[in-house]
Amino acid sequence: MDKKTVRLYYLPFFILLLTFNSVNQWSKMPIGSTLTEWIVIVLTIGSMVLVAKDTFDTSHKKNYIFVYAFFAWMAIGVVRGYYEAHGYWMWKQFINNTMCLLPPIAVFTFYEPVVLERTLKAWMPWALAAFVVFFYWQVGLMQFYFGPIFLLACFIPLIPRQWKFIVGALIVWLLLNDYINDRAQSIKALSCILISLACLFHRFIPTFLLKVVHWAFYIAAITLLYLGITERYNIFEETATENEGVVVSQYTEDGEWVEVDLASDTRTFIYTEVIGSAIENNYVWTGRTLARGNDSTFFGDENYELTGLYERAKNELCFPNVFTWLGVIGMVLYCLIYLGASFSLLSIGQTLSTFACWVWWLLSTSFSAGLRTSRASIY
Repeated sequence: MDKKTVRLYYLPFFILLLTFNSVNQWSKMPIGSTLTEWIVIVLTIGSMVLVAKDTFDTSHKKNYIFVYAFFAWMAIGVVRGYYEAHGYWMWKQFINNTMCLLPPIAVFTFYEPVVLERTLKAWMPWALAAFVVFFYWQVGLMQFYFGPIFLLACFIPLIPRQWKFIVGALIVWLLLNDYINDRAQSIKALSCILISLACLFHRFIPTFLLKVVHWAFYIAAITLLYLGITERYNIFEETATENEGVVVSQYTEDGEWVEVDLASDTRTFIYTEVIGSAIENNYVWTGRTLARGNDSTFFGDENYELTGLYERAKNELCFPNVFTWLGVIGMVLYCLIYLGASFSLLSIGQTLSTFACWVWWLLSTSFSAGLRTSRASIY
């Protein structure tokens, strides 16, 4: 067995361990500690780098210019964070935040489709078995555990017949499970189902229409972002107003019935704090470094006890974190990775897999990131 085969063998194993660690914070019986989680992440990233070294065709480097540019800017952010960090908790934040920005390495690791195929084939049976035996009883059904299922659910017409039912059943379960409290999970699942249906009927959708919709999504995201920040129009406030007073009852795990307001907004204040902190502290363009977070009125007290700063090191949302750590420059480069990918996919042609990939990239980036960010109002 050569080194290349060995590396391909270990990669799915490390990703499986990463899956187990991904739900630790919600588990009744967490596996390992912060140190073991870091070790798993380092081993996974290291394995991904080695596989990429074996399989990535360097003659296509020019197609990945945005990825290289992002990592170059991130490296500058890491150096800045190194000199900014002091004390145990800030160093811990610095290491955690740095690891959060490493996933784009995957574009090199999975350059060859066979790598993704082998990884998913190895991940599926073991992850499902561990879920049934252990994790379901610890954390329930969670989107963080089943990340690969969302990807496969976009390709139900393409995956092997024996997996169609399993993936289809899981994505429907993710759609309906706790849809009141976990609306993000339900929206993701519904998007995957719609993408899969569109993938099935792709022959009836002209490439020209895809290109028009492609740019329309990006333009709409930027426009709504601007309107939301300047407080001229906020689509989410309008939605909340329309559903104001819509309350449902839900049975909790503690055996109690509680009322949940469907119009409740649990995200706008995060964007407000993130953008407001950047303006007030003058780090809009370059970020506050990977060792720091955004000023937070809601969560600052908790962090003050650890670091002496009224900041939140990391939020639940991806793009505000990139903005806080690396500024507008870093966030734009991060977004350009997705824009470049979706644009390249459209340039290839209208194949079944290309269509599904394109819609997945589009929905997961320009729409969710751009439109949701428009919820911030800082003036």
